[in-house]
Parts: sequence; structure tokens; C-alpha cells
Amino acid sequence: MDISLRLSDYLKTLSEASFDDAKAERLIESDFRAYKLDTLTVQVCRELRNGQTLSGCDAYLKSNGTHWFIEFKNQYADAITQKTVQQIWRKAYDSISTVRMAIEQTITLDDLCQNAKFLVVFRDEEEAGLDAIQQQVSNLSEDEPVYWGLRKIEGKLYREVHTIPATEFQATWIPRIWGE
Repeated sequence: MDISLRLSDYLKTLSEASFDDAKAERLIESDFRAYKLDTLTVQVCRELRNGQTLSGCDAYLKSNGTHWFIEFKNQYADAITQKTVQQIWRKAYDSISTVRMAIEQTITLDDLCQNAKFLVVFRDEEEAGLDAIQQQVSNLSEDEPVYWGLRKIEGKLYREVHTIPATEFQATWIPRIWGE
């Protein structure tokens, strides 16, 4: 399948990938690069779906054999509406297709899903907010909470699913993914 696009055009910094047009601000400040998957998805749909749209998450990167799919939500977790949750689910599902069609064309769907992780990064809550509750719950169990029912796609579309605050993403996940 020949798609006429240059993948290098879609490599952007995490700062660019996390830019929220509505608020005109970035959720993450980082020069590490990943594919801006939502923009790439639009182009893939133009060429392979006759303009019918799919949704792509904000960033994609393959690092050390793991396929990282990252969705940035510049909102507090407890303020995310049902409509936004539906969009997150759609992005989680559709992003697999975009990567398979445009970036990793020779990988089997099973191999992609078995080696994929999906992260939703949201704005940090205030001390008494959802993050504080999440920390209390995390201390009580070995499993970290996964918001918005996304655990259902774990083991099906993605090997792991994580919903995490932006500061945790920057402090813990960026070094893990980019090998800092």
C-alpha cells in the first residue's frame, strides 16, 4: 500500500503535540519528538478512506520495541465530560489503524497490539482533587487506577493503559520512553 506522505513531516516535539488550540497553551514542555498522530491520521484518511475521518491520539513513538500512543487532555481528570471520554475511546481504537497503515505497515495487528501502551495525560489536579484520591487508592492496591473505563481495552488493543497527571508523565514516563 503506497501512501504519498513524508513521515518526517509529522515528527513534532511533545510541546507541539500537547498544544491545546482551544486554550492556546501546551500541557507539556518538552523537546522530545514523536509523530503527531492526529495530524497524520487526517492525511491517511484523505488518501485511504476517501476523506472519511478517523481520530488519532496526539503522539506516537516506537521505542525499545514498545509502541507508545499518547493522548494529551489539557483538563482536570474530574472535569472530562462523557463526550470527551467517547473521543478518547475512539482515538484509542482508531490510532492502531493509522499506525498500521502509515508507519508500521509490515507488522501484524497482533504484534502491534501486544507491544503497545496507551497513555492519557491530563492536567494535574489541585491537592484535594482527583490526583490526591488517586494517590490514596494507589497506596491501597498494587494496581494504579485507570480512568474512564479504559482498562477494558487493556490486553485487547493495548498491552497496558495508563491515565496519568502531566507532572508524573514528565518526571517518570518521559525518561522511561525516551531513555533519558
